[in-house]
Amino acid sequence: MTETASPEVPAVLKKQLDTAIDLHVKAADYMIKNEMYHAYDLNEQLSHDDMKIKKALELVSK
Repeated sequence: MTETASPEVPAVLKKQLDTAIDLHVKAADYMIKNEMYHAYDLNEQLSHDDMKIKKALELVSK
């Protein structure tokens, strides 16, 4: 898809990629700020995920 005879296609793909990257940055920043995503501490992230899984299982089993 990156090779095309139409010059418009790469421009559209670049715009879509830029939009996706911007959205990812916003989502990651929000999650880091709200302590949902621990991008630089894998052990903390795994502990956080484990806690959320246990909480979800508790809610399902009620």
